[in-house]
Amino acid sequence: EDTKSTFNLSNPLLGGQLQGLAEMRDGNNGEYFNGTSTAIDKDNYTVTISGSGMDIDNCTLANDGGTIYLGNTAFHFTSWTYDNATGDYTFSIDPNDSNISLFGAKAGKNAWVGAKVNYQGIPYYMEQMNNWIRSFASMVNGVFSAGVTSTGADAGILLTGVSGSGDEEYTEEQLLNKDTDTEGKGYYYLNAGNFKVADAMIKDATLLGTRADAEEGVAEYKNVTKLISLLSSTEVEGAMNYRGGSAGTFLASILGDSALNMSNANTFQSNYESIKNTIENQKMSVSGVDEDEEALKMVQYQRSYTLSSKMLSTFTEIYDRLILETGV
Repeated sequence: EDTKSTFNLSNPLLGGQLQGLAEMRDGNNGEYFNGTSTAIDKDNYTVTISGSGMDIDNCTLANDGGTIYLGNTAFHFTSWTYDNATGDYTFSIDPNDSNISLFGAKAGKNAWVGAKVNYQGIPYYMEQMNNWIRSFASMVNGVFSAGVTSTGADAGILLTGVSGSGDEEYTEEQLLNKDTDTEGKGYYYLNAGNFKVADAMIKDATLLGTRADAEEGVAEYKNVTKLISLLSSTEVEGAMNYRGGSAGTFLASILGDSALNMSNANTFQSNYESIKNTIENQKMSVSGVDEDEEALKMVQYQRSYTLSSKMLSTFTEIYDRLILETGV
């Protein structure tokens, strides 16, 4: 039987430089997938999680599987789907999982993927970037895809992402949830690593839906002015509101987070460096040895011992004479 325990890098009692490196690598500011299992299908090996509080735009789950914990038991899931109407996630559990005999015992268990790490590390900034990109792409594509081109034709999307390892792009049907095969994931497919302008728009700018009304002349560009308004204000309906600011303030907010965290980290390190140096100096003051000083002390101690011995010898002799020669 394997009695080895798993080393927990997210343990807050870890401490030291190792904990700092772990938090930098895994810190998600306490935002991770967690909820309650509300439905378990033992026959099809699926579990539905409700109350995660994580909508699809904020989702950080890997699309190709991972590990999910149900009541402290780990299971490997191979895929997952999202229900836009209820906000529930349904995971497909690997039937070959070593813990599969425990699957489906009872609904209502706590469920989570990943770990809660209360630090703004690399995952936090990645999540912020992904969330902004998805919201930004949704807003921009929503404006242009509802318009018409300069020739009066239906327009497509401006922003998309690379699908997989090739050059294939996500289609309008996939991103706008018009294709049932996408299982309601929509803009989840976009992230900071695959975000791009659609190739068709780069090759032919006339495909952009700049016009809001096909009945007006070719010089009409209401969608362009609408997008500018959405980007520069939070008061316009449909505009992004990022921490109380417009879409354009996103970078300033992220840089502010980064600068504040860097300042706090430098202050923290400086304080502990000072404590460390103080302890080191105290240690050296106690353990440091001056050979000349120690040799002098040894001579002093030796002389003190010799004098003490002579005094004792003299007192002994006096005592003997008093007893033996005076007859006391």
